Amino acid sequence: VRRMSLPIDLFVGINPAVKGNYKRAWIRGGRAIIAPDPKTIQNERTLVAALAMHPSRPSAPLDQPIRVDVEIRLAVPAGFSGKKRAAALRGEERPAKRPDRGNFLKLLEDALEKAGYVVDDARIVEGDVAKVYAETPGWRVVIAEATGRRSGPLVDDLSGPVK
Repeated sequence: VRRMSLPIDLFVGINPAVKGNYKRAWIRGGRAIIAPDPKTIQNERTLVAALAMHPSRPSAPLDQPIRVDVEIRLAVPAGFSGKKRAAALRGEERPAKRPDRGNFLKLLEDALEKAGYVVDDARIVEGDVAKVYAETPGWRVVIAEATGRRSGPLVDDLSGPVK
């Protein structure tokens, strides 16, 4: 197994979009036909293409347990006042609205596999995800070796007896 120099720190300056659901369905010949939403397919293709062309892409997909930390940088809504916009850019106002971060993450993990960063997105075993407002929308992604060392309230709570 070839291992490359980690961490990989990259920024993809495309407007973050989510992996949608299979929304189109119809009946043909008495059978239900379910097809992916074309917008969903386009969102994924755009991200895969941007990742595949990024200079930090590994020469061979990673085949080891990895950690992926993601900052989903969303554009500040046009309707925000100047004061609210400034608060959003300082991180005081967060995008606590749909789409949820899990849908963003699903799209990114699939795109990392299709763009050749990882052999299988199941190799992604750790990571943090944050949605923030930013001047420049995009994806900030840091790919690192999984350490197995975790911290935080959940981990601290799990180290003791089950309550």
